[in-house]
Amino acid sequence: MILRVAIGWDHAGMDLANGLIREFQKVFWNYIRRTPSKDPINYPDAVPFVVQHVYRGGVGVLICGTGIGMSMAANRYPGIGAALCTDPLMAEMARAHNNANILVLPGRLMSESVATACVSVFLNTPFEQGRHANRIAQFDPILAHSVSYDFPPAE
Repeated sequence: MILRVAIGWDHAGMDLANGLIREFQKVFWNYIRRTPSKDPINYPDAVPFVVQHVYRGGVGVLICGTGIGMSMAANRYPGIGAALCTDPLMAEMARAHNNANILVLPGRLMSESVATACVSVFLNTPFEQGRHANRIAQFDPILAHSVSYDFPPAE
């Protein structure tokens, strides 16, 4: 079985994305991609493409300069768990404990070899369920307990 993975990137993530596509195309990666120009593009523009693929049952990879913007943009969509990972252990835990469905990588801060290891671990790690599923259910504000905090007024 070949895993279908959608990959999206902005101009700062293009080189890393192309390296990952070359690496995984040979092994187990079937990819769907959009090729942005080398001109600067807004990172949120790459997110809907990957999110739609995840909604159809696939997994995704997003890459921007630091990974922060892509993570924030992707996590605005219901049902999306986008995890910014900088090493393979983070990628493993994002899947095993947090059931992340999008791996986010920092294109300007990560070598291709570390990114390759992160993607490989992310795609080959199953969600462990059990106590982790209960915690994931708490992400949904409808299911989570309502908690009230008394903050001092802003001055």
